[in-house]
Amino acid sequence: MALAIPQASAATGSATGFATRNGGTTGGAGGQTVRVSSGTGIHSALCNRSSSSTPIIIEVQGTINHGNTSKVSGDSCNTADDKIELKQISNVSIIGVGSGAVFDQLGIHIREASNIIIQNVTVRNVKKSGSPTSNGGDAIGMEADVRNVWVDHVTLEASGGESEGYDGLFDMKNNTQYVTLSYSILRNSGRGGLIGSSESDTSNGYVTFHHNVYENIDSRTPLLRGGIAHIYNNHYTDIEKSGINSRAGGRAKVENNYFQDSNDVLGTFYTSEAGYWQVSGNIYDNIDWSSRSGDNQPAGPNPTSNTSVSIPYSYTLDGASCVPNMLRQISGANKGNRVSDGSCSPTSPPPSNPPSPTPTVPPTPGPDGRYEAEYSPASCDGEIESEHSGYSGSGYCNTENTSGAASQFLVSSSGGTTNLTIRHANGGSGNRPANLVVNGSTVQQGVAFNPTGGWTSYSNVSVSVGLNSGTNTIRLVAATGEGLSNIDYLQVSGGTGPSPTPSPTAPQPTSTPTQPGGTNLSIGAGSDGSSKGSGTSYGDVRDGDMGTYWSPSGTTGRISIKWDADTTVSSVNIREASGAAGAIGSWRLYDHETGATLASGSGAGVINFSSTTLRKISFEITGASGTPQIAEFETYA
Repeated sequence: MALAIPQASAATGSATGFATRNGGTTGGAGGQTVRVSSGTGIHSALCNRSSSSTPIIIEVQGTINHGNTSKVSGDSCNTADDKIELKQISNVSIIGVGSGAVFDQLGIHIREASNIIIQNVTVRNVKKSGSPTSNGGDAIGMEADVRNVWVDHVTLEASGGESEGYDGLFDMKNNTQYVTLSYSILRNSGRGGLIGSSESDTSNGYVTFHHNVYENIDSRTPLLRGGIAHIYNNHYTDIEKSGINSRAGGRAKVENNYFQDSNDVLGTFYTSEAGYWQVSGNIYDNIDWSSRSGDNQPAGPNPTSNTSVSIPYSYTLDGASCVPNMLRQISGANKGNRVSDGSCSPTSPPPSNPPSPTPTVPPTPGPDGRYEAEYSPASCDGEIESEHSGYSGSGYCNTENTSGAASQFLVSSSGGTTNLTIRHANGGSGNRPANLVVNGSTVQQGVAFNPTGGWTSYSNVSVSVGLNSGTNTIRLVAATGEGLSNIDYLQVSGGTGPSPTPSPTAPQPTSTPTQPGGTNLSIGAGSDGSSKGSGTSYGDVRDGDMGTYWSPSGTTGRISIKWDADTTVSSVNIREASGAAGAIGSWRLYDHETGATLASGSGAGVINFSSTTLRKISFEITGASGTPQIAEFETYA
């Protein structure tokens, strides 16, 4: 039973670390608050919403276990019997209240979800073998296109390792990004957690671990495969085999942690695919380091940095020496959600009061409609620097050298067609293209930012776009792993015509498309997607057989075609099975790695768009009149 609560939630504080990026993490803020005492109650609260994205705050009290958890059905949820299932949903907070919330032998699974907060709960003894089993043995597990999760003041614990039936305490895989774990305890387990399930699963990252206690863990604190992690002010004690394991190109910034009575707390272990780290301010107290050889490459006995990692958000470091004593007082569930004041002293945060998603005061341009990249409310996924001269204002935005890193501006406009001029410096040898995103929609892909002859030499790139009357969000998103050019400012001119219509600004399919010519590139490629309907297969969309098909588990879902190498595609043909013709309603076609929208519309058939080079293309069904059945997802150059 779910009880509606009129007063504000018990949640306190605001998201920190990488969970503040990519639009931020506010969970169910602004939505209804309900209080439950069972797993079925949690699922019912999710399923009773008007949509899968309707904000909700679920307060949990008591012990949640297999006996009081069952699957609940509804249009706004996709739940399960053997776990707490946060699947294909967004804007949800789960908060432990009262005498405490304990998830006993029952894991929390987050899949194809975004903007999730979990705070002040205990999850214990979740098994993947033995009885009962739940969530693949993970206390909290995230997978498949998860974005923006903040887990705070939780206690995650097991009673042994894999031989006793347990797996990870905090796992992320298959494109999980922008996650923060803070002020928590992880203990008594063989595996702390991983970021990436294999050496090829490197699409995860942008994860922050701060003010956590790792105690009596064999390994994976965490295991980082590819991606970026920021690890600071944690206490590690009794790490038996290996600790922070950065591998397969992973990069970790490790600072002001206290490592105690442990073995090989940092390095690359059990693989020949190296990872990297930047270290500073850490204390190594009674740490044993093994010898370096082959697949065993510890960072010690005197760890030094072998990379540099830029952090795109502000944070305050406590001195490492005070970390053990302070975290004993404030980390884990049922500690009053207290945090550090930045000077090694516990303090109580105010009740959550997330910022408005739009500024209360419209952004004001400088001279000639200029918006500097270094001045709020502009933001930079990287650092504001002044190292290279020639910029305007006080600096420029130097983004992370990674695909998806962005320089964002909020601009005022009277609406209509508007000219944008971006001043940039590119001291490299090649183009650093950017996708231009306006108010959440990609309006131009691969805008060229060619070399300017040096990092102190600036050039202008001009584009025309349609803006709405009022405040607009403009993002330059790196289309390659080189990141963006150094962005100095954005200048706006024009915009005196009528406001653009609210229809999608992404490229639309032609009104009378014809069957594409050439080779169907999907034959011989790979495929994956969201949960599939019973008896269907991802591979059925690329086998050339109209008699087989893939269906989502509900009426909406995603199906993707992927290649091992860069592949150029300019059209696709979505072919429905004969028994379900016309079921597909609204959809979005996008570059899975960058998130850039290639086209959107409704109905199956041929979709033409600007020629794009990618490795994975995704067709997301967002509306349907029945259960879709896609027989073939054909792709053409």
